[in-house]
Amino acid sequence: MQEKYDLSVLLNGTNTEEQNNETVKIIEGLVSKFEGKIIDSEEPLKRRLAYVIKKVRNGVYLSFHFEMDTKKISDLNKEFLLTPEILRFQILKFVPVKKVKKPRTKPIPTKEEGTEETPVEQPTVPEVKEEKPENKKIDMEDLNKKLDEIIDTDSIN
Repeated sequence: MQEKYDLSVLLNGTNTEEQNNETVKIIEGLVSKFEGKIIDSEEPLKRRLAYVIKKVRNGVYLSFHFEMDTKKISDLNKEFLLTPEILRFQILKFVPVKKVKKPRTKPIPTKEEGTEETPVEQPTVPEVKEEKPENKKIDMEDLNKKLDEIIDTDSIN
């Protein structure tokens, strides 16, 4: 059964464009060898790698979209592992992205000229009032008197 797949390939970044084009031809040849069909490919993208792979610091990313029989994917996988020009690769089953429909909101009908309709009332949310503590200013003399009273009562006991 023919399924759609995505293939991501990482090549050595120090290779010339001619060497990369030859590697692309090798990849296309391997896909066609196992009776696959390349549907789409993207332009090569040169990037610095996050970590060194096989003593290489820069890489070229390639991406292919192809169709192939599901039974032959494991054989293609083995061939890619044996290809020295490919640093890393990944084959994923293609899953189309479904678009999520946004819920339609109905506009609130308003009273138009010549009609007797009234607008639909929206539910109101009650307002919550926060209670703030009252900040009373205390006179320093009153504070000193209170402290003296507390100290005197503690020393008596």
